Amino acid sequence: MNLSLIEGTVTHLSVPQDLFSMMTSVQPYKQPLLVSKDIEMYNIETLKQVIQIMRTSKKPMIIAGIGARLADSNIEELVEQWGAGLVTSLGAKGMVSETSVHMLGGIGEGGNPHASNILKQADVVLMIGTTWWPEEYVPIHTRVIQIEKHQANIAKGVQVEIGVMGHPNTIVPILIDGLKDYTKNQD
Repeated sequence: MNLSLIEGTVTHLSVPQDLFSMMTSVQPYKQPLLVSKDIEMYNIETLKQVIQIMRTSKKPMIIAGIGARLADSNIEELVEQWGAGLVTSLGAKGMVSETSVHMLGGIGEGGNPHASNILKQADVVLMIGTTWWPEEYVPIHTRVIQIEKHQANIAKGVQVEIGVMGHPNTIVPILIDGLKDYTKNQD
C-alpha cells in the first residue's frame, strides 16, 4: 500500500471480514518526515532536524547496507565523528575495515554475538542504504533516521522518524560537517 501511495498507483487490498472485530495491540506506523531535495539542494539547513536528533544521542548506532557502499570512506569518518557503533548487512560486509574500533560486524546467527546487545541499547539509529531491520536484534524504542536513494524503501518494515531521500555519498558528508563541533559520549 505504501508503494501505491508513493507511485500513485492502484492497490487491491483484501481483508477478511472477521479481522475487523478482532482486538490488536499493534500500533500503525506513523508516516515519517521525508526530507527530499535535488542532490544540489542538500545542505546543513535542509538536514537540520536530522543533525539535531543525531546531536541528542548518547548511544548512537549506524546500520549500513549495500546502498552505502559508495560512501564507505565518508561513513567511516561519520562513525568516528559521531562516536557510533557500526553494524553492516551482508551486502555491506567489508566496506569498512574490520579492524576499526567502531566496527561491530554483522548481527544475527552469523554475526558478532555481542553486536545485537550493543545495538539494542542505541537511542538513535541511522540506517544508510538499507531496509534491513531484523526485529529480534534491534532496539524496541529508538529514534530511527534512514538515508535511502529510493522513497519506496524508506520506512519499509521499520518505524522511521525521518527519512532522507538521496545518495548517501552526498548526504553523509553534510552530516559530518553538521557534527564537526559535536562532543561524542566517552562511555
